[in-house]
Amino acid sequence: MTASPLTVADLARAPAWPRERVRAIPGRCRGALLRDWGNHVRRLWGDDALAALRAELGLDESALPDAPALRAWYPVRYQCEATRLIADRFTGGDPLGLAPLLADAGSRLQDGVIAWAIRTLGPGVVLKNAGRVHKDLYDVGRCTSRVGKGEAELRFSGAELFAEPTWRVLQMFALEATIGALGRTLVGIEAEDPGGDGFVARVAWR
Repeated sequence: MTASPLTVADLARAPAWPRERVRAIPGRCRGALLRDWGNHVRRLWGDDALAALRAELGLDESALPDAPALRAWYPVRYQCEATRLIADRFTGGDPLGLAPLLADAGSRLQDGVIAWAIRTLGPGVVLKNAGRVHKDLYDVGRCTSRVGKGEAELRFSGAELFAEPTWRVLQMFALEATIGALGRTLVGIEAEDPGGDGFVARVAWR
């Protein structure tokens, strides 16, 4: 663990980037990272809330479906911008308020066979493949992992996306959710800002 780590709360307090800067972030992500986003908004807050979000995003369903195709490519800014707007509108501007909502959405989508398989594999095997997973989900940057007994470090580099505050919080949520889905207990999680277009996340479990 680092001498001066950043907690998830530290990352959540980072000022949001201006909308124009977020919209200029290069790169694409798979629809799997936006899975059923519109349907979740509708279920939690209603049709009017979804319509208002779409109006603010400037995206109709042809540009970003309520349930995007899992393997389709979408601009990475959709993930960051939609997440930040949802936090601003429904959790008082606090990205930490999204954690239980994202966990609930993930549990609703998790297939029983897949859940059993990943629990059998364990965190070490899954996180060793973080680079391959990243390459499949994003077409920018790279991720390398170092995995030890009950701990792992993920290093992201080479993309402006990795400096975006909302994306960073989402990665920490994803790590927490991964450890939980694998049937392990989270012992610690922290981040490091190496500067530039980089990000480091560390997690420990038992």
